[in-house]
Amino acid sequence: MSARLGNENAGSLSVEVSYGNSSTPFDCKGFHLTGRGIEFNSRWPFQIGTELLMEFDAHNENLYFNPPGMPARVCAAGIVVDCEMIPETCGLYKVTLLLSELPKGARSKLKVLSRLIARAAEE
Repeated sequence: MSARLGNENAGSLSVEVSYGNSSTPFDCKGFHLTGRGIEFNSRWPFQIGTELLMEFDAHNENLYFNPPGMPARVCAAGIVVDCEMIPETCGLYKVTLLLSELPKGARSKLKVLSRLIARAAEE
């Protein structure tokens, strides 16, 4: 699954969920960073226990944690702990991913990137 989000003023943010060789659109409207994981909407149902890798790349000059002109990259691996069909949608699933140990500083970067995703979802 992958998506490129953003506009000229906000820069760009790409999100990729790695699972096999296939891809499907990433729905930024259902993305939430929780205390111990990530929730997102997917057209794919994932089995409990499936390991996923999420990669976030942001090109935004206003991000305090990346050098000018360099993308901010955060990788987060986790295990699917819940996957339920969202009622009254056309086959969307709410996926809950329990994050594995994150590298030092990655959680604060994820918080900033999740705010960018939330802004993109509002547009």
